[in-house]
Amino acid sequence: WLEALILPELGAVRLAEGQYEDAYELLGNSLRSSTPRALAAGLEGLGNLAVVTGADVRAARLFGGADAFRQRENCPTPPVDKPAVDRGISDARRKLGESAFQEAWDSGRAMCVEEAVAYASSADDEGETGDRS
Repeated sequence: WLEALILPELGAVRLAEGQYEDAYELLGNSLRSSTPRALAAGLEGLGNLAVVTGADVRAARLFGGADAFRQRENCPTPPVDKPAVDRGISDARRKLGESAFQEAWDSGRAMCVEEAVAYASSADDEGETGDRS
Protein backbone atom coordinates (compact mmCIF):
# COMPACT_ATOMS: atom_id res chain seq x y z
CA TRP A 1 0.00 0.00 0.00
CA LEU A 2 2.96 2.31 0.51
CA GLU A 3 3.74 2.20 -3.20
CA ALA A 4 0.17 3.26 -3.93
CA LEU A 5 0.62 6.37 -1.77
CA ILE A 6 3.96 7.25 -3.34
CA LEU A 7 2.88 6.96 -7.00
CA PRO A 8 0.67 10.09 -7.06
CA GLU A 9 3.39 12.09 -5.31
CA LEU A 10 6.03 10.96 -7.81
CA GLY A 11 3.59 11.75 -10.62
CA ALA A 12 3.15 15.27 -9.26
CA VAL A 13 6.92 15.74 -9.18
CA ARG A 14 7.24 14.57 -12.80
CA LEU A 15 4.39 16.89 -13.78
CA ALA A 16 6.14 19.85 -12.14
CA GLU A 17 9.31 18.92 -14.02
CA GLY A 18 7.42 18.91 -17.32
CA GLN A 19 7.89 15.16 -17.80
CA TYR A 20 4.30 14.57 -18.85
CA GLU A 21 4.63 11.00 -20.13
CA ASP A 22 6.27 9.86 -16.89
CA ALA A 23 3.64 11.76 -14.88
CA TYR A 24 0.83 10.09 -16.84
CA GLU A 25 2.29 6.63 -16.25
CA LEU A 26 2.81 7.15 -12.50
CA LEU A 27 -0.57 8.79 -11.95
CA GLY A 28 -2.30 6.18 -14.08
CA ASN A 29 -0.73 3.41 -12.02
CA SER A 30 -2.08 5.00 -8.85
CA LEU A 31 -5.61 4.40 -10.18
CA ARG A 32 -5.12 0.67 -9.59
CA SER A 33 -4.89 1.26 -5.86
CA SER A 34 -7.53 0.13 -3.43
CA THR A 35 -6.43 2.97 -1.15
CA PRO A 36 -8.96 5.84 -1.45
CA ARG A 37 -6.33 8.52 -0.85
CA ALA A 38 -4.06 7.23 -3.62
CA LEU A 39 -6.92 6.75 -6.06
CA ALA A 40 -8.30 10.25 -5.45
CA ALA A 41 -4.82 11.76 -5.67
CA GLY A 42 -4.32 9.96 -8.98
CA LEU A 43 -7.54 11.46 -10.37
CA GLU A 44 -6.52 14.92 -9.16
CA GLY A 45 -3.02 14.53 -10.56
CA LEU A 46 -4.40 13.50 -13.93
CA GLY A 47 -6.70 16.53 -13.70
CA ASN A 48 -3.66 18.75 -13.27
CA LEU A 49 -1.93 17.01 -16.16
CA ALA A 50 -5.00 17.61 -18.32
CA VAL A 51 -4.95 21.33 -17.47
CA VAL A 52 -1.30 21.81 -18.43
CA THR A 53 -1.79 19.90 -21.68
CA GLY A 54 -4.87 21.93 -22.65
CA ALA A 55 -7.52 19.24 -22.04
CA ASP A 56 -9.60 21.51 -19.84
CA VAL A 57 -12.96 19.74 -20.09
CA ARG A 58 -11.21 16.50 -19.20
CA ALA A 59 -9.54 18.24 -16.26
CA ALA A 60 -12.84 19.55 -14.92
CA ARG A 61 -14.42 16.10 -15.19
CA LEU A 62 -11.49 14.45 -13.41
CA PHE A 63 -11.50 17.06 -10.64
CA GLY A 64 -15.27 16.65 -10.25
CA GLY A 65 -14.93 12.87 -10.08
CA ALA A 66 -12.15 13.11 -7.51
CA ASP A 67 -14.16 15.58 -5.42
CA ALA A 68 -17.23 13.32 -5.37
CA PHE A 69 -15.12 10.26 -4.53
CA ARG A 70 -13.35 12.08 -1.70
CA GLN A 71 -16.72 13.16 -0.26
CA ARG A 72 -18.16 9.64 -0.47
CA GLU A 73 -15.06 8.15 1.17
CA ASN A 74 -14.66 10.96 3.74
CA CYS A 75 -11.11 11.40 2.46
CA PRO A 76 -10.36 15.13 2.05
CA THR A 77 -7.49 16.38 -0.07
CA PRO A 78 -4.42 16.55 2.19
CA PRO A 79 -3.41 20.14 3.03
CA VAL A 80 -0.05 19.69 1.29
CA ASP A 81 -1.82 18.79 -2.00
CA LYS A 82 -4.69 21.28 -1.77
CA PRO A 83 -2.92 24.30 -3.35
CA ALA A 84 -2.03 22.35 -6.51
CA VAL A 85 -5.55 20.92 -6.80
CA ASP A 86 -7.17 24.31 -6.20
CA ARG A 87 -4.85 25.91 -8.78
CA GLY A 88 -5.74 23.25 -11.37
CA ILE A 89 -9.46 23.69 -10.74
CA SER A 90 -9.12 27.47 -10.97
CA ASP A 91 -7.12 27.26 -14.21
CA ALA A 92 -9.65 24.91 -15.83
CA ARG A 93 -12.54 27.15 -14.71
CA ARG A 94 -10.83 30.26 -16.08
CA LYS A 95 -9.99 28.65 -19.42
CA LEU A 96 -13.41 27.06 -19.95
CA GLY A 97 -15.64 29.74 -18.49
CA GLU A 98 -18.03 29.10 -15.62
CA SER A 99 -20.83 27.43 -17.58
CA ALA A 100 -18.68 24.91 -19.49
CA PHE A 101 -16.60 24.23 -16.39
CA GLN A 102 -19.68 23.56 -14.25
CA GLU A 103 -21.15 21.23 -16.89
CA ALA A 104 -17.92 19.19 -17.03
CA TRP A 105 -17.49 19.26 -13.22
CA ASP A 106 -21.04 17.98 -12.72
CA SER A 107 -20.44 15.26 -15.31
CA GLY A 108 -17.38 14.12 -13.36
CA ARG A 109 -19.21 14.24 -10.03
CA ALA A 110 -21.95 12.03 -11.46
CA MET A 111 -19.47 9.23 -12.22
CA CYS A 112 -19.04 6.33 -9.86
CA VAL A 113 -15.41 5.62 -9.02
CA GLU A 114 -15.17 2.83 -11.61
CA GLU A 115 -16.42 5.20 -14.31
CA ALA A 116 -14.01 7.92 -13.21
CA VAL A 117 -11.07 5.50 -13.29
CA ALA A 118 -12.10 4.21 -16.72
CA TYR A 119 -12.44 7.78 -17.99
CA ALA A 120 -9.08 8.79 -16.51
CA SER A 121 -7.45 5.72 -18.08
CA SER A 122 -8.89 6.35 -21.54
CA ALA A 123 -7.23 8.33 -24.30
CA ASP A 124 -8.04 12.03 -24.39
CA ASP A 125 -11.43 12.63 -25.96
CA GLU A 126 -11.69 14.92 -28.94
CA GLY A 127 -13.25 18.28 -28.29
CA GLU A 128 -12.04 18.51 -24.69
CA THR A 129 -9.39 21.14 -25.18
CA GLY A 130 -9.16 24.85 -25.17
CA ASP A 131 -11.12 27.89 -24.25
CA ARG A 132 -14.85 27.85 -24.88
CA SER A 133 -15.45 31.57 -24.46
